[in-house]
Amino acid sequence: MKFSFTWLELLLVTSVAAIFLALAQILLLHSFPLLTNQDTTSTNQRQLDCFLLMLKTGSIQAGYTLGDDAEPIQVSSDAVVLLADLNRDGDLNDT
Repeated sequence: MKFSFTWLELLLVTSVAAIFLALAQILLLHSFPLLTNQDTTSTNQRQLDCFLLMLKTGSIQAGYTLGDDAEPIQVSSDAVVLLADLNRDGDLNDT
């Protein structure tokens, strides 16, 4: 017994595949700007983390630290605060 497809079956399968590919293309075209924006955001975040690490290392080398448990740099969303204990008594509020 020989199996074959009719033109109508081939046309139906081709049209369903075309609709599926069109929907996939729309989804991919919509997600491309989002992925580009996410890549840019993550690159900026990595650069900021690198800058803050360099700033912290430089401040520790300059003497703006108390020891292992002290954080000489406080970072918030809109400010970077450097704390110094110049008389080395462990109190950062007197500087």
